[in-house]
Amino acid sequence: MAIFTPAGAARVPVKGRIAAAEALGKAGDPRLVEGVEGLWVPLDGATFTLGAQRENREAANYDPDAGNNETPRRITVAPFRLARRPVTVAEFARFIDDGGCRDRRWWREDRLGEEESPKEWDEQAYYFPNHPVTGASWFEANAYCAWLTERRRRLGEIDAGERIRLPREEEWEWAARGAGLRCYPWGDQEATEGRLNFGREVARPTPVGIYPGGHTPEDLEDMAGNVWEWCVNEYRAPERTGTEGNAPRVLRGGSWLSHRRGTRCEARNGLFPFNRLGDVGFRVLWSPPSPRRRETLATESSVPPSSLPRRVGRVSAA
Repeated sequence: MAIFTPAGAARVPVKGRIAAAEALGKAGDPRLVEGVEGLWVPLDGATFTLGAQRENREAANYDPDAGNNETPRRITVAPFRLARRPVTVAEFARFIDDGGCRDRRWWREDRLGEEESPKEWDEQAYYFPNHPVTGASWFEANAYCAWLTERRRRLGEIDAGERIRLPREEEWEWAARGAGLRCYPWGDQEATEGRLNFGREVARPTPVGIYPGGHTPEDLEDMAGNVWEWCVNEYRAPERTGTEGNAPRVLRGGSWLSHRRGTRCEARNGLFPFNRLGDVGFRVLWSPPSPRRRETLATESSVPPSSLPRRVGRVSAA
């Protein structure tokens, strides 16, 4: 397990880390056991300026690599917990084994039965259990979230009113950038092959967590490179976060195919929600009840609602 630590990873070349982690995945990766502690990273809410611009060096959020689709805007996010790493093949397999792809409770009505499993699922399940699951559409990712919410409630791990869902892109960016508004999840140092999987250096997804030098200070893994991650927002109208329609949805984080600038915290991409690509995955967010829902729950129960622990913390190609 030393390869998942900064000191251990520094002693092993990337190819060696990949081989060791894939062998661990086939033997049974203990990080992925259901219910193991440390899967969630709690983050404070904040008001911050999302995005980047390259026109005015003296203005906020200046970045010479900023894209035209990264227009800065002031935004507020509430506290939340974010999964430490993207959803893995082993974790998604529980959804499939539980009949999740055929259970109408988890699906938008017009999508039920459209996807029986992610693209190239048999190969992923057999060879790469601790890789991020890829080839899953936005609809599949949402169905997984609905199923996981109910599963965690049955196990008594989350309260009524809480749910697990895809992150909004502003939540994703806040988690990646932090209070210091980092350029990359680890800081402002340049992207290198020792920090993340990008630029076709490996030419495929890699096991989660093998780039500890690229973790955020809060210890979120793989927030840059490896696989793009679905968010709930519509790409061209990010204020829209509902599940209706087939408009392109936001992707964040870059992938193993991306150039360096596509792995910056502010970088955005978009993809139609029914597309299923080999460099697209997702991670999940544990959302507390809304303030109104929290008040309702407090009225209905003599037990105070739980609060989050405080901790400071392809429409366009990139």
